[in-house]
Amino acid sequence: MPLKNDKCSAFIATGDYTEDGKIVMAHNTWNLYAAGQYVNIMMDLQPDEGFRILMQSAAGLIDSSTDYFITSAGIIGTETTIGGYSGFDENGTPEFMRERQAMQYAKTINEWVQIMQKGNNGAYANSWLLGDINTNEIARFEQGLKYDSFESTSNGYYAGYNVAIDLKIRNQECSNSGYSDIRKPMGARRIRWNELIEGYKGKIDTELARTFLGDHYDVYLGEENMCSRNICSHYDLDPMQYWPERLPYAPQGCVDGKVVDSRMAGEMKMWARWGSSCGTPFDAEEFIELHPQYDWLKGYLINRPSQEWATFSSK
Repeated sequence: MPLKNDKCSAFIATGDYTEDGKIVMAHNTWNLYAAGQYVNIMMDLQPDEGFRILMQSAAGLIDSSTDYFITSAGIIGTETTIGGYSGFDENGTPEFMRERQAMQYAKTINEWVQIMQKGNNGAYANSWLLGDINTNEIARFEQGLKYDSFESTSNGYYAGYNVAIDLKIRNQECSNSGYSDIRKPMGARRIRWNELIEGYKGKIDTELARTFLGDHYDVYLGEENMCSRNICSHYDLDPMQYWPERLPYAPQGCVDGKVVDSRMAGEMKMWARWGSSCGTPFDAEEFIELHPQYDWLKGYLINRPSQEWATFSSK
């Protein structure tokens, strides 16, 4: 049984849901630790044409890869990958090319979506969460190969948890999505995000957003429990007794945290934290000693000690 990956938790909120009525956006990356441990660079790009981009990325990439960005046009965005999806058009344009073009040239959310639609090859299906700090509008754009959906509001929120909301994408382009299964990370986080955001309606700011990203409440067991079902995911601590088709104690999960609001985005600035969003350190040698079934990763896994939240700016 190979290691499998379910990527990312995120939300974006505006209007009555946030403290100042403007946009707050947050995201953490889920990945196999041996791969996700390298997206620890904040890139500040000033292209000859188009808009300035501040994004999380890895060395040598032209896009974000973790898909978290701010542009000088006032567009902010992130996404969560749609789980259980399959679809690909070999004649289309890769997602990383379309995303880079959208970040660099789009003046509005609608323009951003239009660029992403051109030549879509369907190889990397996502639920995109987008915001325009000029208009206070937020949007959710879900893109499969055959189907896509778009919705926007200036008073509400959208959350991402690796499952499509759109029925056509979820039922016709995906399988085993876990939408209603709270034993799995997708169904559990769908419920937990709604609990947190509705529970703190009118109070959400960057401080609360950082707290949300470190959340360990397990809605299946109804208690605090560090596992794969958290917003701050810890597969490496999960015996997977409730999800037997997955390997127990897999070396994967949350590897970072990022938060921004309208004010910070206007200054091309964001909060970020490397390592788990909650601050729990990962010791590679100790992990392999506890779980020798993953000894083939010795030398590839690296330590990620606990680090504080910090601000990153294009200035």
